Amino acid sequence: MITRDVPSIASSIAQFFKPREKLNGLEYVEKFGYVTGSALSQGKWHTRPYQERWFTWFTDPIVEVFWCMKSARIGWSRAIIVGFQQYHIEYKPSQIMGLFPTDTEIKKYAAEFIDKHYDKNSGAPCCRGLLSPSGSKTGEKNTYDYKVFKNGAVLDLASAATPRFGRMVERSIIFLEEPSAYGAIREGDILKILLKRAATAPDPRICGGGTPVELFDYTHAGYLKGDQQHRYYPFPCCGHYQELTMEKLVKEGQDYGKMRCENCQTPIEHSSLPAMDRHAGWACPLMVEHRRENQVLRNGQVVWESQHAWAAMSYERGAAWPLIAEEYNDALRELRKGNSDPMLTFKNTVEGVPWQDEIVLKIGAEGLAKRRSDDKAGNDYEPNVVPNGVLLITIGVDVQGGDDSLGQGLHIHVWGMGRGEERWHLAQHVIDCDPARKGVIAEMLDPFSTSTWRREDGAELPMTAGAVDDGGHASEEVRRFCAANTGRWIACKGQGTELFRKGTQPVGFKSKRKGGAQAKDLFLYNVGYEPSIVLWKNRLGVDQPGPGYVHLGQGTSDQTLSELFPWKRVRVQGKLTKSGLPVYQWVRPSSARDEAGDCARLAYAAFQYVCTLNNPRHLWDRLEARALASRPGATSTEPSPLLKGLRFG
Repeated sequence: MITRDVPSIASSIAQFFKPREKLNGLEYVEKFGYVTGSALSQGKWHTRPYQERWFTWFTDPIVEVFWCMKSARIGWSRAIIVGFQQYHIEYKPSQIMGLFPTDTEIKKYAAEFIDKHYDKNSGAPCCRGLLSPSGSKTGEKNTYDYKVFKNGAVLDLASAATPRFGRMVERSIIFLEEPSAYGAIREGDILKILLKRAATAPDPRICGGGTPVELFDYTHAGYLKGDQQHRYYPFPCCGHYQELTMEKLVKEGQDYGKMRCENCQTPIEHSSLPAMDRHAGWACPLMVEHRRENQVLRNGQVVWESQHAWAAMSYERGAAWPLIAEEYNDALRELRKGNSDPMLTFKNTVEGVPWQDEIVLKIGAEGLAKRRSDDKAGNDYEPNVVPNGVLLITIGVDVQGGDDSLGQGLHIHVWGMGRGEERWHLAQHVIDCDPARKGVIAEMLDPFSTSTWRREDGAELPMTAGAVDDGGHASEEVRRFCAANTGRWIACKGQGTELFRKGTQPVGFKSKRKGGAQAKDLFLYNVGYEPSIVLWKNRLGVDQPGPGYVHLGQGTSDQTLSELFPWKRVRVQGKLTKSGLPVYQWVRPSSARDEAGDCARLAYAAFQYVCTLNNPRHLWDRLEARALASRPGATSTEPSPLLKGLRFG
């Protein structure tokens, strides 16, 4: 129909140029928020009261950074997609960067969230077809890690594990996924780099969130830079405002799975949580003076907000308080058995807090230095003194480099062992040499092969067995030396899942025999990386002299103390157990040295080798008889019958 109604025509044309309704982040997500993905979760987004600040901060003119140290099951990841991310793509087109631990995580995130959320058929209603098709004029660069949208928005997904992150272009809108999994980068501190990159932007917005693993990792450090808000709930029994904490959660008895009010001690059920949440609020529990000393301020105002959110805040059935109590009790039982992984998983993914095994905290350099000076526990013995409890001498040798490489040499640690596998550190040597050169390893280790150690009571203890690290440039020399000293020295590789196991096939090396032909008469011994570190951690964690205790003397240097246990327990990103729980592994931080710890594990492998040659039931009695027979003034001229079965190769 043709019309000559000029005002009507003008009104219709004006609709195309009418600015969009001005909305803050929460108003926007309430109107346009939509969850994509599986059929079970698909539909309109509903904001819980505890989540509201996640959407209002990025339209707050003061706040530049928002950080959430969180657990699983609270809706954070979905909230970032429907809120912070969608707002800056669909409503306010911007140049956005997302930072992920690895490139693999980027591919998974792009496929599961970005491509589905902006799919032209099944995406969020306001975002359907917004993503430029790859190969179009506007989408020539559209890849899994670089998304271009038809309205001019750009989503650049970068990995913290690649040099590309350090050379990234400036972005004003940045979000970080699981910062605790970021590795160290050459350019330095990632958080400082992000602030520097965004400093030139007129209106920067940085959003970070993840599950912490250990104290002061990137997630925890980002939380500490902010104002550290906690959520306070009015308990229906008396109206008293307080936090939800594990200490208040009843873990046994008739009130199992309820939160006990700190004011009137009334137990509250999980079903009361939604009503409590409607009247709850975020606040900082720290003293104002202390908080301002550590916060990022602009003109006296806090521009870096941070929150701690954990599973007890969630309404979901899987986060019901009785289930949380059950998970905690299961983790506690495992911890008492010596398995700390379930408790680490609970603390990180349920409580949303960093956690470290108390044993690990005690066996750092500072804790071991206190042990070294504790003479009442049999430590602080003088250098070159062998306490009377020692019955066996083993040596661990860590081989570094070779072929004139940087840092090449041999790290040698001598350990004494007594009944109950009680251990004494006796000596350490660092020899600067090229272990790959012919005959060097034999030249350096032969004196140890014939060494004798005198105990305080005068007993003479010969070096019993030693283990040498096999691998790298010097493996040929290591194997040649061990083959020439069969029964006293073994070559070990850090591999396998068992603590100690002889290899199934002999290995080859160039022999001096047969004109340098390949000889295949040497077996390697496998030392399982994970089980040997766990055993060493547990032994260092024994705090009373006796079976399993590790003694340290005056000759144990500060450097050795720092190297005895440098490993950290970290989560393996993208890997789960069959039951869906996170997988953890021991990792040496890039700035740490572990030679002394490796030598301690190798010396224990040498002891395990001795056990394969002798009956463990009689080993200590026979070693005791040998030591007594070697003391000055021993009257017996007949060797003890116990010594007849003692074998060392």
